[in-house]
Amino acid sequence: MILDLEISHLKTLDALYRFDTVSAAAESLAISQQAVSLLLKRIQQILDDRLFVASGQGVVPTSYAKHIEPYVQQVLAAMHNIPLPTAFSPISVNQVLSIAATDCTQHTVVSSLITQVAELAPKVRVVVSSIESAELTRKMHQCVTLVRPLHRASPVSLQEITKYPFVVTSPSVGSFKGAADDWFDRVGFPHQVQVSSPCFQATQRTVQQTRLVALLPTRLPLIDGLSVVPLAVSPPGFAVSVVYHPSTKGDPFLAWVLSQIREKSNA
Repeated sequence: MILDLEISHLKTLDALYRFDTVSAAAESLAISQQAVSLLLKRIQQILDDRLFVASGQGVVPTSYAKHIEPYVQQVLAAMHNIPLPTAFSPISVNQVLSIAATDCTQHTVVSSLITQVAELAPKVRVVVSSIESAELTRKMHQCVTLVRPLHRASPVSLQEITKYPFVVTSPSVGSFKGAADDWFDRVGFPHQVQVSSPCFQATQRTVQQTRLVALLPTRLPLIDGLSVVPLAVSPPGFAVSVVYHPSTKGDPFLAWVLSQIREKSNA
């Protein structure tokens, strides 16, 4: 029955109309050739027609396929013309925004997000809580220490920096497994971890009071007395992940919040 046709079927037919090979149609749909073949087989069963037949290196539509082409195009065009929701305005939103983040993300992203929310969505109340996740601290590349010989204009080699003990940030498990352990091992300069700290702020305080070395997110504001050590080679960069419940994916307010986060993260 015609009603058994799905959107994916119509899109497959459209691609085969526009391209003369299954491979080109598959590429335009970003799926495999096998997937296109399976979809076409299902459409043939529904419509009881071969629809496309092999010709040379490609395929050509049957008479029936040519007959229904304008109908397929009309349905797809109507779908494209379905109006989107009206433009979203955060000023009218009245709800609670709950954010869980590491202390680093609270400094670098959440604080500026709260400023935006207060200005553009004044009825929204924000709850910020700390999140403990070791995976959120796995990538960073700012090196800080108070060790005087390392504070100079010329870059410090990995051989020299790894002579000093490190303090690592491990929020959830109190592990001595640091953010760049695997990277140091891969480049042939394993380093010694002497202290495990629960958050970036505590890591900075430890560095401030010792001769230890730490790796911190680049955008994290440094406390007084700390400065960055120029490394000849830096570990991988810092990454921030945003996680939200699937049920809120279509929420226009969430989409607005995510756009603000992306804007602030790329600034």
